[in-house]
Amino acid sequence: VGEVALLPRLRAYPNPAVDIMTLSVPAEWVGQAYTIFNALGAQVDEGRLVGENHVIDVEAWPAGQYLLKPQASLGIPFQVAKRH
Repeated sequence: VGEVALLPRLRAYPNPAVDIMTLSVPAEWVGQAYTIFNALGAQVDEGRLVGENHVIDVEAWPAGQYLLKPQASLGIPFQVAKRH
């Protein structure tokens, strides 16, 4: 099971994910927005970080690479992966 440290205080695991992916963020990031895009640039999900260990349901997504873009003030976009 992989884990990717995306920024010094942000982790996404497992990566690649099968059914759920957890974003582990610092407390001060809770409530901030994020958007996820597929490899073609289409938006597939958006939301707000509801806790320090925010769970994203990726089960219905096709396998592939995705771009998770946190709110502008949180940092640069990063890649996450979905597998079957």
